[in-house]
Amino acid sequence: VFLEGVELIGRDMFSELSELMTVDIPTSLVSIKVEQLHSCVKLFSVSVSENNTMFSSEDGVLFNKEKTSLVCYPPAKSGDCYEVPNGVEMIASGAFYSCARLTSITLPATVTKIGFSVFENCSGLESVEIPGTLEVFGCWVFCNCNKLKNVNITGESYIEEGEFDKFYTLISNENSLNDPESLINIGERYLEGEGVPQIPERGFKLLKRASELGNEEAIYKLAKCYVKGKGTKKDKKLGSFYRKIGENADNSSTLDQMCQSIPSEDKDVIINCLKAMSA
Repeated sequence: VFLEGVELIGRDMFSELSELMTVDIPTSLVSIKVEQLHSCVKLFSVSVSENNTMFSSEDGVLFNKEKTSLVCYPPAKSGDCYEVPNGVEMIASGAFYSCARLTSITLPATVTKIGFSVFENCSGLESVEIPGTLEVFGCWVFCNCNKLKNVNITGESYIEEGEFDKFYTLISNENSLNDPESLINIGERYLEGEGVPQIPERGFKLLKRASELGNEEAIYKLAKCYVKGKGTKKDKKLGSFYRKIGENADNSSTLDQMCQSIPSEDKDVIINCLKAMSA
């Protein structure tokens, strides 16, 4: 229970609360890192004060105030089937993340947006019904749903053959895989756990992809990942090499010289990066 008067809950509040079973949100609370709730593997219910202006709850599930967005389904909530209430328009990123008990989920026709990693790691999930027409379908929606046998989608969507297994699933559309800004934005979100489950390795790989496209900002961020060991094994030598690439982005002669001393690690990535920047 959070005391009345608490307005904000920080990023690491729930990281060590693996035994937490219930969360009671008071009237005063207006901001909470809900993506962190899924680290509370025994959490079965979230309740919200009726006077809260930002959030609401129904049957232990967290929604926004208007109940147009399903924010978080507690990972230990009882029952193996769930029907999202009619009127919900968006399933927020990570809303069902690691809800291993669920075997079947039905969405209403009102849902038009499905965020990132919505059903990721739902290891028991076997079927999903999506009767509406989707406008947005995030990436890694069904990642690691190894028992999933049936996804019934009656409306148009961006799903393509192989999407369940590809690492780079569609972001908004396939062109986003060649858009460095999208790759950087989503990569940083997964690195830090901002609005999505924190999966640093995924964020790192997205930054790598953006670096291969010759994006200077991505190269600097990749250098920091290597120096800090974030999403990858710490390697200061590689970090320094990437930083040097960024610093000499406009110096083609230096970039040509660097091609002669590429570290064996990440060789293919660096070659693509240097080619893109020299083009």
